[in-house]
Amino acid sequence: MLGFSRYLAVGLGLTLTACGASGEGLELARSQGEPGVGPGAAWEQVVVGYQSTCGLRSDRTLWCWGRNQEGQLGDGSTTERTRPTQVPTPGGPETQEKAGWEQIAAGYFHTCAVRTGGTLWCWGSNFHGNLGDGTQENHLLPTQVGSGADWSAVAVGLEHTCAIRKDGSLWCWGRGASGQLGVASADTQYAPRQVSGPVGWARVAAGASHTCARRVDGSLWCWGNNDHGQLGNGIESNQYIPRQVGTGADWAQISAENHSCALEEAGSLWCWGHGAEGQIGDGSRSDHFTPKLVESTWEQVAVGNGYTCGLRAGGSLFCWGRNDEGQLGDGSTTDHATPAPSGDSARWIGLATGEGHACALRSDHSLFCWGANEQGQLGDGTTTPRSVPAMIHLRTNRPGDRPGLKAEAPGSRKSWVKAAGGGLAGGNRADQMSEAALRGLDLAI
Repeated sequence: MLGFSRYLAVGLGLTLTACGASGEGLELARSQGEPGVGPGAAWEQVVVGYQSTCGLRSDRTLWCWGRNQEGQLGDGSTTERTRPTQVPTPGGPETQEKAGWEQIAAGYFHTCAVRTGGTLWCWGSNFHGNLGDGTQENHLLPTQVGSGADWSAVAVGLEHTCAIRKDGSLWCWGRGASGQLGVASADTQYAPRQVSGPVGWARVAAGASHTCARRVDGSLWCWGNNDHGQLGNGIESNQYIPRQVGTGADWAQISAENHSCALEEAGSLWCWGHGAEGQIGDGSRSDHFTPKLVESTWEQVAVGNGYTCGLRAGGSLFCWGRNDEGQLGDGSTTDHATPAPSGDSARWIGLATGEGHACALRSDHSLFCWGANEQGQLGDGTTTPRSVPAMIHLRTNRPGDRPGLKAEAPGSRKSWVKAAGGGLAGGNRADQMSEAALRGLDLAI
């Protein structure tokens, strides 16, 4: 729901090695051959939840930090983490160096992810069955959803989850009071249930209490809560089965929260739904019940709570809407009702937005975060908010110090990855993400 839109998961039967606060997760990685911080490992995906963040690295290890009261970090505890902590890998320590995570998704209080083998795993809050294991019990460690190994993508909302299987079928579970599950019912579903209609789904995005998805023919469909027009169909009533947005069939990407934004193949950006804080981007501060054109020449969009960020062609970063926590990344706390430049002139390749913070990846696969930080969700070892992007990277430690991370201002030439021998690792990588990494995702990436 919140973010690059995008990516995450884990499950049952894993071997947990204790991960303490303040970077002990990095020490665990170091003790086992540095699966997540060693030479050549760089950030590939990032997703942002309510007050948490998770990232996937090029060695397929998964790391989370921030709020953890509901177990959404998946480290076996409910302890807040102000630095990235590795999520334990299903299968035990012998597989730790080949974790094999493929796609991640973070919601308000739970997280889900798909592994490279096609299994789906969720953890965190489960009050409404949003983990899909048939119970209402929270899980502090990744727990597998069913026994299938044919999942290709997952999206997480406030209290519901949706995922696409490799055959193109779409399944949702969790709270359904507003129709966000798309199963013609308002009942809570504690296990995956297939969304009404034919197969042929390609991408899915979960908002707070609504869902939008793109079909393989390029058409866009939304369902669920519609009190602010977030379904884009021109009416105000909730919808309990998928309803098409307009008549177009050239949609490329969709992102959702309490408003929705979508990109056309040609790069035109359209937004609709709740608009009181200028998050639609058309200069107004009102709700819109049908899509409004923001501007053209966009490559990605990510929708947060009351704000929106996007990448233009060429990789420049823009944000607009609510800015009380500095989540627009422009060095101020002033709201903007139209797209405003954020960060610096670097080339950005992916972004993720949440409740009050945002993160983005640069073309060298370094990771930057900014905005609210009361739960350590920026991953810089502090709880201090930041109104401009700050990079997360390893630092050199004095003898006896814990391995840690620090934030670095934009414009630094250093890679965030520090090799065990003291050299810099990372550096120039392809300025694009793999097709496998993007498959089925909403780069809300």
